[in-house]
Amino acid sequence: MNQSILYNPECETLAREELEQIQIERLQSTLNRVYRSVAFYQQVLGLTLADALKDYIVRLVTATRDAGAADAALGPLIRYGASPRASINLARASRAKALLEGRAYVIPEDIKAVAPSILCHRILVTYEAEAEEVTAPQIVDRLLECVPVP
Repeated sequence: MNQSILYNPECETLAREELEQIQIERLQSTLNRVYRSVAFYQQVLGLTLADALKDYIVRLVTATRDAGAADAALGPLIRYGASPRASINLARASRAKALLEGRAYVIPEDIKAVAPSILCHRILVTYEAEAEEVTAPQIVDRLLECVPVP
């Protein structure tokens, strides 16, 4: 077979241009998604989180480390609680929830709604809790009941 018949410089040029255009479109699409994500994140950070709710978040996260102070029955069930980073993530997630709900401010229900997603995987239960079949989500639910809401 004659190789010169199979090779067509015009087709090769056209194919390269088409591939470059596809790559440019993909890059633009990716950049647009990144831009929208950054814009959303900036909106989230701009939402109002009252000082009383910030304190509530800190008390809630602290209660995972000192559960006995919130509810004596919970103390022996938690081996390790959430770190202070959980407070930061709980505040951010609460703001995002408020924004998605169309509000420019956070309410306690926002915090309570996102708390299980933020806290459950950060709590390590004791062997006693496992023996009693008490799970981290159950502990978080109980803490949400025990820690006073402002």
